[in-house]
Amino acid sequence: MRNVLINTGLILLLIGSSPASANGLKHRLGVGIQYGGIVGYQSSINSGRNNFRVSVGLSGLTLGYERHVGSRMSLGLQTFANQSLTGYGVNVNYHWNAQTEPGWVFGLDVYQAYNSAEIAIDAYFDLLFDDAIDFDAELKSGAFASVGYQF
Repeated sequence: MRNVLINTGLILLLIGSSPASANGLKHRLGVGIQYGGIVGYQSSINSGRNNFRVSVGLSGLTLGYERHVGSRMSLGLQTFANQSLTGYGVNVNYHWNAQTEPGWVFGLDVYQAYNSAEIAIDAYFDLLFDDAIDFDAELKSGAFASVGYQF
């Protein structure tokens, strides 16, 4: 959990210190972890080859960073929290059109995460009976595909 919070802080620091470029603000709608879970909206600031993004979905929130490595490919880092998982990961995206143009975006997210319900239940009972939170949830790994449309 501490790693998730540290990663979130670093991403927020990067977003806060990044000037918006001429490319400006981009918007996407999609499904997957990159879009906050089941279905969500993503807003990003493009600064040269860098893309700083925030997504709000029906089941959660994602903060991320992408670096364009070609005209249609990008690699990224992200941290997320939704109803079932809280974690961090890396992603690769393929843009059907050029990255600055409207069009479909296909991605693969590889992540490590904790079960969000397990975290909440652990914290509740630790506070109720122990007065100290000792985090012992199991870290899980996985992969998830994402699909979105950039406007």
